[in-house]
Amino acid sequence: MQKKVLVIDDDEDILSLFKWVLEDAGYLVTAYSYAPELKDVCELDPHVIISDEWLPDKKGHQFCKEVKANTATRHIPVILVSAFSNIGAIAKRSRANGYVSKPFDIDDFLAVVKQYA
Repeated sequence: MQKKVLVIDDDEDILSLFKWVLEDAGYLVTAYSYAPELKDVCELDPHVIISDEWLPDKKGHQFCKEVKANTATRHIPVILVSAFSNIGAIAKRSRANGYVSKPFDIDDFLAVVKQYA
């Protein structure tokens, strides 16, 4: 069974890179350039969510808090991605399961995803 990954990033180039890397690794990827509604997340029922910290409509950590506060989605692991030097602290405060710092090594990125997917 293919693992489903929801990827959120407003940078179309990075979103395309994430999608390509994850699909090449065998994941079924759904990509958004903005934070989707929780009802959409429930319908997708991803095995893991990867979200950039900077999104056009809200911060990734705010989206993560919403996911973790909702009984229907709190079980879904969330990985935050950012170039911020303090992304680890941001991830911890928002109850994200993990984080990836930009720039990142593709193998390291996939290892983090595999840990939670």
